[in-house]
Parts: sequence; structure tokens; C-alpha cells
Amino acid sequence: MVDYLLGVLRIEREYPPILKILDSQEENKKTGEEQLGKIKDNQLEEDAKKLIKSLIEGNVPAYFPEGYGKYVKEIIGNITDSREAEGLLNALNGQYIMPCRGGDPIRDPEVYPTGRAMYAFDPRQIPTVAAEARGQQAAELLVKSYLEKHGQYPQRVGIVLWGFETLKTGGDTIATILALLGMRIKHQKGAWFKNIEVIPLKELGRPRIDVTITICGIFRDTLATHIDFINRAVRRVTRLEEDPEDNYPRKHYLEDAEELGDLAMARVFGPAPTEYATSMRTRVETGKWEEEEELVESYQDSMKYAYQEGTITESEEAFNRALSRVDMVTQERDNTEYEVTDLDHYYEFLGGLSRTIENKRGEKADVLVVDSTEEEVRVEGLSQTIQRATRTRLLNPAWIDGMLNHEFHGAQKLQDNLEYLLGFAATTGQVENWLFDEAADKLLFDEEMRKKILENNPYAAVKMGETLLETERRGYWEVDEEKIRELRDLVVNMDAEVE
Repeated sequence: MVDYLLGVLRIEREYPPILKILDSQEENKKTGEEQLGKIKDNQLEEDAKKLIKSLIEGNVPAYFPEGYGKYVKEIIGNITDSREAEGLLNALNGQYIMPCRGGDPIRDPEVYPTGRAMYAFDPRQIPTVAAEARGQQAAELLVKSYLEKHGQYPQRVGIVLWGFETLKTGGDTIATILALLGMRIKHQKGAWFKNIEVIPLKELGRPRIDVTITICGIFRDTLATHIDFINRAVRRVTRLEEDPEDNYPRKHYLEDAEELGDLAMARVFGPAPTEYATSMRTRVETGKWEEEEELVESYQDSMKYAYQEGTITESEEAFNRALSRVDMVTQERDNTEYEVTDLDHYYEFLGGLSRTIENKRGEKADVLVVDSTEEEVRVEGLSQTIQRATRTRLLNPAWIDGMLNHEFHGAQKLQDNLEYLLGFAATTGQVENWLFDEAADKLLFDEEMRKKILENNPYAAVKMGETLLETERRGYWEVDEEKIRELRDLVVNMDAEVE
């Protein structure tokens, strides 16, 4: 219970994170050299656990926010009220089972008590209160990062918005979009009455940032109400009587309205109504492309559909116009189950958007990943994200051995990760050369590891070698000719063994 509550209470929701409360209290007790000596050690978590034990017993420190003790007590009560066996028996008996939202119990403690009939999500609750707080933090960090690097605000941010991510986080990215536009949720009585209000420019303290949002088919099919919600927010912002230099959505709308008409208001783009993703991924998988512009054409042809209130319009012109003004691209990474090199959709959507923007504006846009996997939201460059993902997966002997415990599929997963690195190299150019060096050394040039992979899945082993050769041929991996000759020989020999 203590470990679970620590996971829940370290995330900012209606109340500030418990570690932040405790840290502030400790800092108030210390001054000067004592504070310098503290340096955020692991003791803080241990102190938090002791404090949670005290909270469970009903002892709430005076410096905690009012209502905090009751909040914790309700969570504990819901957990202990779980009746899974009873719920199952009642269902088998044909009785009515109370519904409840399913999901990650750390991010959403309201999934307790268990034993009820789960449903995936309640669109009325998105964005949740926790998502609002985290989305606002993400928006502030993105704007601050760009301002510090370039000395000016980004006029437009390209955002990848996924359905499953929205369901799992409760709408972090939607809240980020609202915050960039300079808007917030206006809570009224009941979940049905959720509106948005404009944050005055004086309170906002910066211009309103424009957005270009790309969605997948799953988002379209599960959260159509929120496509309308975003469009309503954009329409309202663009109609504000403000100086265009303080309101970039309005500025861009006024610049495009004469040529594009109502499509100048389009901010949400996605695949055709019958599609779910892009055709670009197939090109990378099969290697059937020569120039990066072919990947751009594939991505653009798939994602040129403007989703407005009640309409879907195919418009390459509106899509290209929107992308040509994007200064920064971002996507949220919301959990530790997947890294960006674990799913091809990351390079497909984030990489595809980045490369197409570069094509349309004539220069690269900044690419930042919003990492919300911990209690504190942070942003990091895509190159850093890719490096961490590769270190902890493809170059990690413990992870490799774990994968190889799965006959046939284990080695296939290794090959997939390597292929996705190639996808990121082609679409973003942010894969460091040493990552391919290390991958070749650990997976194929290491005789013992190569033997393990061949035993698990010889076809995947051959494909790994072919992927590395393709990476070098396309110019994404600089390596001496002798090593390439050795790799070619390895691939030929492995292929002969398979035959």
C-alpha cells in the first residue's frame, strides 16, 4: 500500500506531489551550507514512505494542504473495497455490475475499487484535472526551451496526437494544445458542462502559440468529440480582437484566409477516413525508396486530410501551408512500457512530420519529446531520447537475453528495433553514428551473441545484417570499408546457412 500510494501521490493532481511538499518543508528547516549538503538524495523517498505510513494511520501533518488526508483516505478505502470475486459471481448470476473506468492505477487511482465492469474511457472527463496540470507544464517547458535557444517564441508547434496516449494520460497533449493557444478548461457543475475560456494576454505573459496537430485513425474513431473541441478552441482564438503579433493563430489565419477560405482555420490533419496510418512505414520496411523525398511524398499523401468541425477535407495545399510555418515538433512519451524505438509508429508519425516540415519550410524544426513517465514532466531532444532508448534496449545485454527467451519472436524484436533506428535516421537525422557501431558489434560481430540470435531466428539475424548494410549504403552510418566487407561476408554466410 505504501509503495502504491507513493506512486500515486508523487504525481501532481488536485494536490501538489508529496515529494515536493516534503522537500519544501525540509528546505524551510535548513539554511546555507545545510541546504547545499542535502543535494536531493534518496532519503527524500524514504522520508515520504514513512510519512505515507503515518497518513494511513490517520496522522496528517499540519503543513499539508487542507483535505489531503481525506483524499488519501478515499484512495485507501476504494482499494480495500475491491470485490473481484463478488463481481464475477454477480455477473455470472446475471446481475447488474456497476461500471467504472479502466486504466493505469498509478495515473488514475479512480480505477479502484476493482470488481466493476470496466470501460475504456469517458470522453467527458478528458482532459482530466491531472492532465490539465501536466499539459500546462509541458507547454511552458516547450516554449521556454525554444525561447532560450532562439531568443524568440515559436510561432507554431507541430504536435503528434495519438488515441491510446490520450486515453492512458487522460488528455495530457490536449491540455498542452489548449495551454499553447492560451486557453484553459472552465469547470462547471458536472462532467457534461466542460467549457473553455480564454486566458487574457496580460495573465498569459506571452503570445498565443499556433499549432498544427496530426492525429491517427484511432484518435479519429474514439475521440471525434475532441477533434471538434480543439477546432472550437482554435476558431475562438483566431476571432479574438488582438494584435496578430500577440496571437499567432490569428496572424496565420489572416495571412491564409484569402487563398484558403475556411481551411485557413484547419489545425487538425490526419489520414483518410478509411485509413489509420501512413504508407511511409511500408516503404521503410521494404526498402522500396531511393530519396528521402519519396518518404515525404508518402507521408504527405496519407496525412493531407483536414479535420474540421463536422467535415473532413482533402487539402494538400492547406497541409503544406500549415507545415511550412512550424518551428518546433513534439510528441508525448507517456509510459516506460515503450521506448520510441519499440514502435514503428514513432518514426512514422513524429519522424514523418519532422521530415515533411523540413521539406516544406526549407530547414529543420526543433524536435522535442515530452517525457511524462515520471512525477515531473520534462522535455528532451529527440537525439537524447533515441540514445536512451537504444542503450536500454538494443544495446542492453539483459534486455537482449530477455527477448531471446521468446523463441523466434525475440530476435525479430531485435531486428525491429534496428529497423526503427534506420527509420529515425531517414526521417530526422538524429541517430548518432556510434549507435549503429555498437549495434553491429553487439549483435553480429560478437560471435557468442550472433550464435544466440541465429538459434532463436536465423531469418531475423540475416535481416539485421541487411538492415545495417542498407543503413551504410544510404549514408546514415559512416564505417570503414574493411568492417563493411566483414559484415557482407557475415550476411552471405548466415544466408547460406539458412538456405
